[in-house]
Amino acid sequence: RDRLPANACWNLVDYLPDLDAPLTKRGGWSYGSADISATTATASYVMAGAYAPFSAASKNCCIDEDGRLYTIASGGAVTDIGAAVICLSLAFHRDKLIIPHGTGAAAPKYYDGTTLGNLAGSPPSAKYVTVYKDRTVLASTSAQPNRIYFSGAGDPTSWNTTDGWIDISFQVNGLASMRNALLCFSAQKVERVR
Repeated sequence: RDRLPANACWNLVDYLPDLDAPLTKRGGWSYGSADISATTATASYVMAGAYAPFSAASKNCCIDEDGRLYTIASGGAVTDIGAAVICLSLAFHRDKLIIPHGTGAAAPKYYDGTTLGNLAGSPPSAKYVTVYKDRTVLASTSAQPNRIYFSGAGDPTSWNTTDGWIDISFQVNGLASMRNALLCFSAQKVERVR
């Protein structure tokens, strides 16, 4: 072991090497829930997840690779809510969990803690969602992959797809909200909307 060449390792367990960063050790961990495949046999992995502080009761929610929505109780029990859509991101706005279609092929759905349904107000069929300045933001439709749509203030069911949008330079591959900016990710760069 004392003769290993530089940048080599031997028997590396529970350590996470990274380029240009110190070696870090993985701490202990435990499962946050029961296995979702025990609830639905076809479930293999989680595509997206979100904490949803509904007014009735907060819930941890996730979507599997088949587009099924699950809630996870504080004790780890998993409940199959039903078929939603395959998605890449989730966002919570005004007591609704917004679930966009991951391919932009269908309109977004919502879950309010009891009901899973189609989001009202004719929202665009976009791939990505976030909430910025009390507006639901949807981005990257099949027809307009570089377009970002904004809902009415405080209302995720109010959409003006004629005038309530902006285009960025490249196809949107993700969104992130900050206090004073909306970050729009693409393969080429990150753009900031203020």
